Amino acid sequence: MAALRGTWLVLAVALSGCGEPRTPNEVAQGLRSGDVDERVDAAQELCDRGTPRALVQPLIGALSVERDPEAKRAMLGALGRSGAPEARPSIDAYRADPDPSVRAAAAAAAEDNLIVAGQLWPTVYGSPPPERDPYPPTVEVDVLLQPQPVYYAPPVHRPPARPR
Repeated sequence: MAALRGTWLVLAVALSGCGEPRTPNEVAQGLRSGDVDERVDAAQELCDRGTPRALVQPLIGALSVERDPEAKRAMLGALGRSGAPEARPSIDAYRADPDPSVRAAAAAAAEDNLIVAGQLWPTVYGSPPPERDPYPPTVEVDVLLQPQPVYYAPPVHRPPARPR
């Protein structure tokens, strides 16, 4: 019975974090929190749910004073997922960061920013979709694509060959 009671306690603690998503104001407060984990969680929530335009400037401000590399990476990811053009200078500034993990996060955020903004096709999918059809239909192509009648010739009867 004690084991069952412990299981319920673990389940209650695990589910206590689940709930309604935070409002943009609560997320902005989380970005300004004194706790690194709270700042990382707020930035990760923006990565997961998408960064609204209203939070791009607070995110840029929080990133400019951030010292922790993990929080920097999470905030760069959130800026990248925003697709906001005003986030590009901040993202590009961190491509020269002394920490290689922050530089890699800035490079990924720059690519994500362009993809979300619709200015870059994801490299995962290969070549970008053509802007227009490279082979527009013409009269000749249309004629070739129409079903053509098939004519069958009757079999030719040949007499058997004579032995020599």
